[in-house]
Amino acid sequence: SVRTCRLFEQCERNCILDEKMRLQENYERVSQYYALTIDWIRMVQRERSIKDYLDKWNYKKVCVYGLSDVGYRLYDELKDSGIEIVCMIDKNAFGKFEDTDILNLPQPIPECDLIIVTPVYYINEIEIDLRDKVSCPIVALDDLIAEINMS
Repeated sequence: SVRTCRLFEQCERNCILDEKMRLQENYERVSQYYALTIDWIRMVQRERSIKDYLDKWNYKKVCVYGLSDVGYRLYDELKDSGIEIVCMIDKNAFGKFEDTDILNLPQPIPECDLIIVTPVYYINEIEIDLRDKVSCPIVALDDLIAEINMS
């Protein structure tokens, strides 16, 4: 019938719009990680480091939020630097990574000086999730690296 055909066409348009929005979000997320990677490389080429920045602002104990490749790279950069990685935090994981506890969000977060968020695309949602759980600053890794590069 004509009505069924119109409903099908409307459903098809909605599915196409949903897919377009999903692809746009993925594009924006990947673009943000690409920019982070380029900025991180630029920082290293200028012989600057995250550790030096943390020392400058007296951040001695940090938590790393996000267990993706970026989170693990940040962990690798900090693990032997003299900066204490109090824990790693992730919504979808728990246990241990090397000698560091992995906490899931419902768990209490130990005292630390700074939380560095590696899933930078989701910083707003993560700040909302953490706001009532911690008193320390929460910073996206791309913002931290951008600040290092500007100094």
